[in-house]
Amino acid sequence: MKNILLFVIVVTLVKYSISLSEVIIVSEDITTNNTSTTNYVTITNNIVTTNYVTITNTITTINNITTTNDIAATNNIITIDYTSDTNDIKFLAGEFDGLFFDDKLKAFNTEPVMLLYTKVEDKLTLDLIFNNDSYIYFITLSDEERKLLLTAIVKYKQWNKIAIDNQAEVDKKIDAFDIASVFWRLQNQNSGYMGTNIGMHMKFFSQAKERHQLVIYFDEVVSDRNQFITTSVPTLYLDNDEILKLEELLKDSYINSVLQAELEKKKAIDILFN
Repeated sequence: MKNILLFVIVVTLVKYSISLSEVIIVSEDITTNNTSTTNYVTITNNIVTTNYVTITNTITTINNITTTNDIAATNNIITIDYTSDTNDIKFLAGEFDGLFFDDKLKAFNTEPVMLLYTKVEDKLTLDLIFNNDSYIYFITLSDEERKLLLTAIVKYKQWNKIAIDNQAEVDKKIDAFDIASVFWRLQNQNSGYMGTNIGMHMKFFSQAKERHQLVIYFDEVVSDRNQFITTSVPTLYLDNDEILKLEELLKDSYINSVLQAELEKKKAIDILFN
């Protein structure tokens, strides 16, 4: 649960560009400590952040992450105002286990991959969030890209049955498309970087005649702020059971049911402040 909270906090901070070392609410034009800024913020220790965020590593709790307005930080606790006049919704959908290959150990490590949905007006986005080695990654997909990933999973399931029935071993590409963005940062640092329009590839890969995986891999990510800063997102290997979990979390029926529940919860709380 602690890892879930940390992931959600980090994503929230990424989206709103705040620092826990100084409480700042970002708007188009901000004046703090007699320093006027536009579309970026000046924070403590003379660090200027733009298109990335500065955060702390000691976040403990979070309350009602359901809106995108009015963020405050006190004593390492993040709270988000739940009484805004917006229908923006943010909810943690669930998780599945991903396999990541460790080049040093020459073995696979299992890490949880979290799914976070954000709905702003009529725009829905999905974040896949995971740790690997010393980094944290946030893979952001638009709603159209979510549907393409779901289509690739359907193709995997078809090929998986054919491969098992025919005792075949296959290594074949399923699909590829550009995704919205990738954000990454070192776990022991307070800043990160973002690259946009990143190629994501999916292929069908047989570990054995009875074990076939969906493999998701990415093009090299170049920071939008600095072309000399890059990262290689770890390749994600998914076994059949985890693919089925992911498929359920990506379906329209699941998303709509959770969105409706979150909207009803928000309306009930808004009524208390009329």
